[in-house]
Amino acid sequence: MAERLFTLPEARASLEKLREILPRLMEARREAEPLQASLAEVLKLSAGNGHVVEDDVAAERQRLERLASLISTAVNEFANQGIEIKDLERGLVDFRSEMFGRVVYLCWVYGEEDIEWWHELDTGFSGRQRLPQDAPGS
Repeated sequence: MAERLFTLPEARASLEKLREILPRLMEARREAEPLQASLAEVLKLSAGNGHVVEDDVAAERQRLERLASLISTAVNEFANQGIEIKDLERGLVDFRSEMFGRVVYLCWVYGEEDIEWWHELDTGFSGRQRLPQDAPGS
């Protein structure tokens, strides 16, 4: 199946939903990261002495699983629409598009007012360039 290619107006139409959901996903990621590290440390220590507070571990594990499920479900739903969430720490999102006769990414970061950047498929965020003034839909 071919990847969906977004026009600039189509990508822009997705921003409302992204602005609504990304903050929750970004917070879930921030919450999950130390929880995962804490759980790993507890399990590591318990392996050495054989003592684990099962209820605490189970509760932390369930919380981590809920956060991971929330993130995974939302990221997959966007991916099914062709929207690629690349980095939840920054809120980085890419949309495949066609420019200059080739496939590129339209690039947006949570907090930016509009989609104003693009980059090649293989350059990533560091290769971002301003959209040309005459970009279709601008």
